[in-house]
Amino acid sequence: MKKYFYLPTLLLLAACSAEAPVDTITPQLPTRVHTPRYDLELSTNEQGMASANNTFAFNLFQQVKQTESKHNIVLSPLSVSYVLSMTANGAVGTTLNEIKSALGFDAYSLDDINAFYQKLTDYLTTVDGETFVGIANSIWLNKGFKVLPEFTQVNQEYYLGEVQEVDMSKTATLRKINQWVNDKTFGCIPDLLSDIDPATRMMLINTLYFDGLWRTQFGNPKDETFTNEDGSKSVVKMLVAPERSYRYTVADGIRMIELPYGNATYSMVIMLPEEETDLHTIPDKFTQPNWKAWMEGSKGTLLNLTLPTFNINYERTLNQDVQALGIYELFSSSGADLSNISVSKPLFASKIFQKAYIKLDQYGTTATAATAETLFTDPGIIERPVPIDFFVNRPFYYIIKENSTQSILFIGCIGEL
Repeated sequence: MKKYFYLPTLLLLAACSAEAPVDTITPQLPTRVHTPRYDLELSTNEQGMASANNTFAFNLFQQVKQTESKHNIVLSPLSVSYVLSMTANGAVGTTLNEIKSALGFDAYSLDDINAFYQKLTDYLTTVDGETFVGIANSIWLNKGFKVLPEFTQVNQEYYLGEVQEVDMSKTATLRKINQWVNDKTFGCIPDLLSDIDPATRMMLINTLYFDGLWRTQFGNPKDETFTNEDGSKSVVKMLVAPERSYRYTVADGIRMIELPYGNATYSMVIMLPEEETDLHTIPDKFTQPNWKAWMEGSKGTLLNLTLPTFNINYERTLNQDVQALGIYELFSSSGADLSNISVSKPLFASKIFQKAYIKLDQYGTTATAATAETLFTDPGIIERPVPIDFFVNRPFYYIIKENSTQSILFIGCIGEL
């Protein structure tokens, strides 16, 4: 008969969500108010970390897409990077170096990293009064598990991490943690956990919630045909907006359009591969240099837009994905060095898990925003341009970003509706 020995484990969780369901939920979203847009000023170091965050986002998405059998994906790399950065404050030696390297933060100290996330959080959650962004972090400690005060203090100071002591063996703890996530995601993720391993000594949880209204509203959706990745066809509700100006570019076999929200701090980038392009080759083109060039190359263009509405739930255990990006020791019961969290040994990560939800309709979606002032046609043009058709009736990719730093909050794809 096999014997099983439970070792203390660290569970890292990241939950992210989009617009709330139509059902009444508690707590309620804040009242939307118009606020003027302003850009986030970043130091040279902070610019480097913002760029590294996007590189991590693309690397993680590429890894997930290569091994995912599902056609529809919504992923928040930013939520994962929050959890890993919080964990880094308790890591030592190779374990710390691997986390920093995967995130692209080799050149920066923990003080630099913590201050960057504090600054980013302050900006993302306050910059647009018409778009609600909520970022929350929590640390759940098993009763009697001793954690070094420096670890909780730094995560409370820089990440506003809520620290709670619970009994991981009690069913009430499962309900309590799920209720916390439910509240922070306004009912979109009511059951992040299905159970808790009795060996769990600690959980780190991040939630990232975004609710934005389109800067220019759409009318009621109409039935149109969407061709799925397997060649089958579906009749779906689509938004139709004839002759509007959007930021638009074509590069590397991809047509890209930006849809602004709120005060134009955030936008969604719809990325439609050309019909003859192999869908599976597209993620390989998602790199930070390409992303920078694509966004700088986009310009106001008159388009006839047809865009499907969708509502997607997604979940994934990310252990193998972050290991593929170079984080190995964190998951090793014998090799992980998290001695800046606790003197109790061994302590290692057993699971990194994310649930996500996104909804797009005529009112809004999980979104980032583009600068509205740049969306209009150059007034120096005398002849009226002929609108270009942008008909999203086949599989596509999407990115939700903040525009002054180009930071990626969400990335995903729709292959089947």
